[in-house]
Amino acid sequence: MIALSYLSLLLLGWLDMGRSPFFPDVIQDLGLNAIQGSLFFAVTSLISYFIGFYNDRLLKKLSSLQMLQIASVILGAGYFLISLAPSFPVLLCGSAVFGIGYGVLSFVQNVIIQEWAPQAIRRRLFVGLHSMFGMAALLAPLSASAFISFGWNWRNTFLFLSVLPVLLAFASWKWFQHPPKKDHSQDIPVTGGDLSRLALWGAALSVAFHMFGEIGVETRLVLLLRSVYGETPERANMYLAIFFVLYLSARVVFALLDFRHLSNKRLMIASASGSTLILVASLLTHHPHWMIFCGLTMAPFYPIGMNFLAESFGAKHAARALSFGVALCSLTTVILHFTLGVLTDLFGLEPALWLSPAGLVLCVAFLSRQVDNSARAH
Repeated sequence: MIALSYLSLLLLGWLDMGRSPFFPDVIQDLGLNAIQGSLFFAVTSLISYFIGFYNDRLLKKLSSLQMLQIASVILGAGYFLISLAPSFPVLLCGSAVFGIGYGVLSFVQNVIIQEWAPQAIRRRLFVGLHSMFGMAALLAPLSASAFISFGWNWRNTFLFLSVLPVLLAFASWKWFQHPPKKDHSQDIPVTGGDLSRLALWGAALSVAFHMFGEIGVETRLVLLLRSVYGETPERANMYLAIFFVLYLSARVVFALLDFRHLSNKRLMIASASGSTLILVASLLTHHPHWMIFCGLTMAPFYPIGMNFLAESFGAKHAARALSFGVALCSLTTVILHFTLGVLTDLFGLEPALWLSPAGLVLCVAFLSRQVDNSARAH
């Protein structure tokens, strides 16, 4: 089951990040402005946000495997609709369907780790899980460059990718007809087991604001290099690929090494602070190529943040905390894309990207006020 969750995140990440290299082409082919282009991403995140509030209820009616299978099919259907979109409204419909699958799948992958992983190695398995996203994000620009060299456009590429999650759902149905329920939740100490709404909001917002900063770099770096600095599509995708090579490398390191002497909170603050410094330096000096080094500093934050949420509120509330955290990340992503689109139209893309370090500063501010109740085996 853990291997299945890893594979599903690999595909989810590939489809999610696979949109970014072709973003300029989608804008050009459909004649979209900056705000409409931002909605291409924002609608997915908005739908994912609303789905997030129902995930813990769905988990009471369906198994985590069933949720993964259904979400995978919906994910593929959304991408298929995007590939055929003749106009902006149909594009948004495809993005909405994709968002439904995204919202469920991004939640249930974390639940599978929560259910099946022993507490002693759970943080490393969370990081290992999200290393798959780093691998997928590396795969996305490299495969995009390969597809472009084959003469494929964004429609051909999206159509091909839409088949992959459906194949995963079918394969998982064949592999796991009746998987045994393996629950390690008893491994989680009761520390921090009471669900304080204020504490939950603070922990979730710290993760969400980091996502606010990270997504700005991941989705706009290629567009910035091409539209502002005149890089070719191949070269711009190469820089994005380097970003994700560093991103994946950092996650692999954190998956292999335990860093027992460092708490979740300290690792998260160090990650966000380092990313802030790199982004501010890049924007002040007008050297956006330096942003690729954020791949090293941003990589460990989200998986450690998921572990932080899962462990801080005890076994009883872990699924709810994860569901709320994922949903809030989706909402902040919506706000980021819409605000980036508006500010890009008003001031240009490079000034608008100051939203990313601003989000990271807010992340550190919220984290500094959190009590680190995460259970660590020191």
